[in-house]
Amino acid sequence: MGVMRGITLLAGLLVMGGAMAQVTIYNSPNVAGNVAMRDSWLLAAGIASPMFTENFESYAIGTDLNGMPLIGGATWTDTNSVPSVTVQSSSAFFGGSIPTGQGLALFENRTFTVALSAPTSYIAFYDIDDGGTDVRVLLQDNTFVDFNNLDSTAVGGDSGEFLGFHSAGSPIVGLSILGDGGDGEWGIDNLQYGAVPEPATVIALGVGALALLRRRKLEDACSDGRSANKGV
Repeated sequence: MGVMRGITLLAGLLVMGGAMAQVTIYNSPNVAGNVAMRDSWLLAAGIASPMFTENFESYAIGTDLNGMPLIGGATWTDTNSVPSVTVQSSSAFFGGSIPTGQGLALFENRTFTVALSAPTSYIAFYDIDDGGTDVRVLLQDNTFVDFNNLDSTAVGGDSGEFLGFHSAGSPIVGLSILGDGGDGEWGIDNLQYGAVPEPATVIALGVGALALLRRRKLEDACSDGRSANKGV
């Protein structure tokens, strides 16, 4: 299933084993469109800001993060036999483009996976100097949604285009990404995502909110009673 170039907002549907899953992609065509596209992604996720953001600024240049848990528990892995997932800041490692500060430098024509320690309804990053990216969004119900041949971001000097996903159905548990291009390098910056609360947490929050509401009603009733007694 392909995604046409130039489409910046697309609802993707995939049927696998009789199950259906809905995922929306937010793919900015250029740096100038990043803010508006990210705002649309946040609105769809129903949040003001992501729960976790990994900007790679806390790591030393040259740090290999292959298979290492990042902020919030996400793990970025190079499936190549000689893996390379390295923190860099020079444009030489990003096909002539530049990350915002430091980013994660990757090789083109390799498949990378992003595994999450907890499912989420939203995940995004800034795609640096990549052309014709293929992304498979992996869902908790064991289905997936493919977005192929995404807009090229291989423009020298760009700091990366926003690329986000939101699932309105089964939560996202990971990504599989094949970075394509012609100069050998690409990268990502500002990996952003959240976590879906466990059912027990949701119940606890609901019980807490109900208890607070009852307490406020009781306090209001007592206050009304005192006011009525004063008027007698």
